[in-house]
Amino acid sequence: MAPIFYGVALPRPPALPEPSASPSDFNLVHVVDSHSAVLALLKGHKGGRFKACQSHLEAQQFAQACLEEDASAATPIPTAATPSEGCPYPSLTPQQLKALKEAIQSGHEATFHALVDQNPRYLTTPCDTPAIIHSGTRANALHVAAAARSLTMTQVVLARITDSELMNRMYPHETPENRARRGEYLLDLYLNMPNKGHNDTPLHQAAKFGCVEVVQFLAGFSSCDTNRPNKMGLTPAEVACTRGGEGDTQLVGEIQKALGDQVYIPVIRESDMASPGCLGSVWSPKRTVKRSGSGMDPSQSQVAFNSPRPNFPSPKLSRVQPVKSPIVLDPSPTSPLIHTKSVQALLGPLSPQDAEIVQKKWKSTTPKALKLSNPERAFEIQGRKLAQEFEAHLYEYWDFLGDYCDLGSPEGLAMFDNHLYDMSRKLEAQKKREQAQILQDLDQDLSSALSPVSQLARDLESLRLKSPSNPDPIEASPHSYDREESFESVRSSFIEDNESESSFLTAEEGTQVFILGAQPSIRDVQVYEVLALGDPVDPVQFPYVSEWLKSVQESNEEDRAKWIQRSNPSSRRRILQVPKLNLNVDD
Repeated sequence: MAPIFYGVALPRPPALPEPSASPSDFNLVHVVDSHSAVLALLKGHKGGRFKACQSHLEAQQFAQACLEEDASAATPIPTAATPSEGCPYPSLTPQQLKALKEAIQSGHEATFHALVDQNPRYLTTPCDTPAIIHSGTRANALHVAAAARSLTMTQVVLARITDSELMNRMYPHETPENRARRGEYLLDLYLNMPNKGHNDTPLHQAAKFGCVEVVQFLAGFSSCDTNRPNKMGLTPAEVACTRGGEGDTQLVGEIQKALGDQVYIPVIRESDMASPGCLGSVWSPKRTVKRSGSGMDPSQSQVAFNSPRPNFPSPKLSRVQPVKSPIVLDPSPTSPLIHTKSVQALLGPLSPQDAEIVQKKWKSTTPKALKLSNPERAFEIQGRKLAQEFEAHLYEYWDFLGDYCDLGSPEGLAMFDNHLYDMSRKLEAQKKREQAQILQDLDQDLSSALSPVSQLARDLESLRLKSPSNPDPIEASPHSYDREESFESVRSSFIEDNESESSFLTAEEGTQVFILGAQPSIRDVQVYEVLALGDPVDPVQFPYVSEWLKSVQESNEEDRAKWIQRSNPSSRRRILQVPKLNLNVDD
């Protein structure tokens, strides 16, 4: 029997002391003649290889070839990933993406923002798809936030996704239109992308764990599919509280209500505010228009419909969403007068059944006298009471804010407080300019009132042409000195009086900051009527609103009636110059 030789190649250490040294010097290549010797060599050397050969030379060549092959395959690990083609940002490793997942799960907003600011590919790929931050379940950032039952992190994730800056950084050379389309596509994928295994969307996960706040927030996006089935064919409403809150029928009902069709009742009014307007047909942001293969279905119509802002938002969101007109308008082209109508308020969200009840009650309970006396806000006044009764919101358009909001909600109060803050700073700057102008006029009057001798002495003193310790060689007349002293006292007194005023006061002493400036107006009366129906305002959280309320409450009904009468009629019936919107109309 011919002898058998075993060629044994042991794995190369991480770093050799001498790269040019022979591998045999470090006992990496061995040739033995027994199987037991092979096992002894391989013990403790994971990754070693061996082969039985007919000759000693063949065994040695095998071990040497294995070692050279391992050396060529061991390429150095790059310190940083290189950017993908056309993308200015490098790809991320699974370990880096894990850091984002852990930040979301632990609720560390600062870490989340720091990572996304460093590289937008933590949220998106160059193919405009969500970044997978958990490879096992193919979960994106929104999946993780929903599974963590964190409304805050869900809002933070979606805020960064909907921020135009994300696509601006990924595609700096593309047009704004293309970047906007990419952003809409990415948002749709984030909201409706199923994970691996159960094919659950983020809405499924939030509903499973019984997190009604996250469900309400996600369902508020018009592009979120609330009826999408998972692998078991179950919708988010059908899996509500199956992994959290079991047996809580009230919680299940709240989630199912949030996932139902949420509709709104719009208030439509002429832009000149001459008429009380009307209630539009019930509108849902999730209804889609049927389309044929080549475009819009001929049975559907499109109208140009005005909104007080260029893009009409979904009332449940801060993000602007394109919507469809809630009513069908058919203006006569031969009419000599062309009036533009706009959506001035929205009441909701409501279920379709509640919306039908509210709409009928709203129409029947709005007094005719109120429509005649207050055509600008008649329906809104009655709508606020109905919103409280049915636990909904009335989102009104306020021209001084340039947006729709419910001023009785924390979000609306924050917007109002910011407006009063800005107005306070504006009036304060105006006051400083007026003070500077008055001081300049006083200096001019003082200069013109001095006698020539006093003016000369004053100029010489400013030029320091005499020693301060020496008496003034030029004596002004007693009368001119008294006049100069009186002007200086007036100037000093004016500065001291104005410096002691509160920052909430305007240039007029004792005048408070109101919505449109230093003087009260009809807007102050209208906003006060809204806040009077709600809970007391927290002076710590909303200090400027609290101060404004004190100023308005100090007045009586007779004073507030004068504010309305004093308002410029043109401002009460101002035509809103806004661009027309091409909005789709449902049947």
